[in-house]
Parts: sequence; structure tokens; C-alpha cells
Amino acid sequence: MGKAGEVVVAIEKAVRDAKKNLLSFSIIDGTIAHDLSASYKAANIFIHPASKGTGLIAGGSARKVFSVAGIKDILAKQRGTTNPITNARVTMKALACLKKVTRTTSKVTVTSPSLVDATPATPPAKKTTKTEE
Repeated sequence: MGKAGEVVVAIEKAVRDAKKNLLSFSIIDGTIAHDLSASYKAANIFIHPASKGTGLIAGGSARKVFSVAGIKDILAKQRGTTNPITNARVTMKALACLKKVTRTTSKVTVTSPSLVDATPATPPAKKTTKTEE
């Protein structure tokens, strides 16, 4: 946020500060990797990853931060204050706390050891007995 006597100078200061404080975090399939919560002053935010097609379900300033960051699907709840600047800052703090996630292109398959060696169960064969008449 830049403050100055003129609008043009304030925008220049805000852009300069934004370039100094860039964040990097992983976006997986348009959402974040894990749940998280953060606090800043009186504001709290709870952020949860969402399935594809959910959209941005978040409050005003958090929604704007998420859309600028490139997140397409997310669930978020803000509490504590209605101040938009404080809510934007708590959102930025939460995004800064995201863990780094690397994604490989190969699929990982997990198999249970008890199921790997198991053979399919076959019903017992019927015993036929010949009866003498």
C-alpha cells in the first residue's frame, strides 16, 4: 500500500513495494496443496483446497488476492475484522505459510502388501457322490 499526496506517486510506491514482497507458492490443479489458517492483528483466515470447478469462495479482499495469485478453486473464511487491508494482509500471510510441493508427472500407485500375493478366492468344488441303486 503506497501513500502519497498524489495518486500517481502512490501507485508507483505501491508497485515498488509489491515487487519487493513477491511470494511464490505451489498451485496444484488450480488450488492449494493443503489446509491452513493464519492470523494477523485481529483478522483470522481459514483456507481449504477445493475440488475442480468449485470457484473462489472467499470474502472480498481475500477473493481479490486469490484471483490475482492465479488460484481458481478455493474455500476461505475470514473472521475477526471487516478492515479490507488487514484481511488482505492476513491472506498474504497465509499464502506465505504454504509448504513447497513438487509434483512429478508419473503416477504413483500404492498397493497393499496383503493384497499383492493374494489369489482370488474360488468356491470349493462340489463333491459328486455316486449312489448305488
